[in-house]
Amino acid sequence: MTNSEGRWFNCDPKFATNATERSCRGVVTLLHPHAPFTDLEIVDTTMLQEAWRLQHRYLLVRGMHGTTPVYLHNIYAPQNYVSRAAFFDSLPRSFETTAIHIAGGDFNVVLHDFLDTVRVTSYVQTGRESLPSWLATLNLADAFRVCHPARRELTGPGSVNRLDYIFVSTLVCDGLLSRCSHIQGTTMSDHAACTMHLTPTLCPGKGPWRTPSWLLNTTAAKMIVVDLLQAFCESTTLGPDVGFKYDDMLFIMRKSLKALHEAKLQAQDAKLNELKLALATTLLDWADCPCDATAALVATRKRDVQDEMARTAEFKAEAHMQRTIQQAERCSKLHLRPPKPKPLLKQSIRAMQDVDGVTHRTRAGIESSLQDFYAKLYMGDTPAAPEAVNQYLREANTPTLLPDAAKRLAAPLLASEFYSAIKAASCEKAPGPNALPHEVLKLAPSEWAVVLELVFASQLHEHATLTSSQ
Repeated sequence: MTNSEGRWFNCDPKFATNATERSCRGVVTLLHPHAPFTDLEIVDTTMLQEAWRLQHRYLLVRGMHGTTPVYLHNIYAPQNYVSRAAFFDSLPRSFETTAIHIAGGDFNVVLHDFLDTVRVTSYVQTGRESLPSWLATLNLADAFRVCHPARRELTGPGSVNRLDYIFVSTLVCDGLLSRCSHIQGTTMSDHAACTMHLTPTLCPGKGPWRTPSWLLNTTAAKMIVVDLLQAFCESTTLGPDVGFKYDDMLFIMRKSLKALHEAKLQAQDAKLNELKLALATTLLDWADCPCDATAALVATRKRDVQDEMARTAEFKAEAHMQRTIQQAERCSKLHLRPPKPKPLLKQSIRAMQDVDGVTHRTRAGIESSLQDFYAKLYMGDTPAAPEAVNQYLREANTPTLLPDAAKRLAAPLLASEFYSAIKAASCEKAPGPNALPHEVLKLAPSEWAVVLELVFASQLHEHATLTSSQ
């Protein structure tokens, strides 16, 4: 929550003076030094009517968020159900209309007979009708119930009731509340802690998973790729379902590589987690039976954890530096290339014949032939037939592709051609198969060549505009 630079606000506890009187520990509000609140101060509530009911159990802190006043209510409702309703009725209700309120604490009541308790009793029901009245006056909503309308989570002693709440202004819930949860078992108390996260917008999630380069250098990754490719070749024949099977294989490959990546990361952190567990066990032993030997063992465990964390940090820093160098190299290559001047206008017609049958390949000759053609076309007594115009243009223009080149372009690609392309392509530029990096192709180029030949042949065969020979 805070540290030595944070802000600490508290109301004094009350200690019992006789056997029949009950004590109260008071309440404390801690604010992180980076909390976006200014002008923080405790609001004096002693002038309220029946303020004595709130002593040692209620703390009100006022601050500013920009130009908007913010009130932080810290509440510890009485365990005595007889005085609980009067306590809620004594809470302050007069504030600025534009103020934002955040109220939290142990309210010792349940608001829902099924979702907030295991066993309905009068102990947790008495006095709760006064709490919704105060919440409605300040326009507050249960943050956890807003995020989880039907979830049943219990925070009180023995996990029997939900007694701990965070209430926040509905204006904040509508625009800023992102998630709310409970922290069980690590609060050093018999109550669970309530957490609430406010963000101005939804936090951007991580992008799609990318296969790291170091993972593809492992033997396990290569085995995954090779096994899937071989299984695809053995079970797939030329037909309409080749594309579906190919996409399914890529999905399984990506999923398997991601699972391998997660397993590798967990293995890297396994030693650190083991050392942390040993340190925690030693700390518990030292708390039960403090002695010099246990204290020395605690110091040793701490050094082991720190050394392992330093080693992990060094490994991550080295990996980050390698990624940065690779990205910088890719970005700088474009700027370090020699400039290649490009013509201002592309010459679409490379050759043309005039009316005498002479072929012109220069720019001036092509312009002269076109000028003579259109001059004769529009200056004639009768317009030329469209068929004649098309025939002239068709014969006048030299085709860009020779018939042999056109046939080779429409023919299926062979596995040897795919293999040569995979081996010659640069990993920095060439795309990989469906969200996988090009390095995946480098793991098994011969198997990929066979698979891509089958997929490409299937696409040519199923394409509606290609002939049967193609």
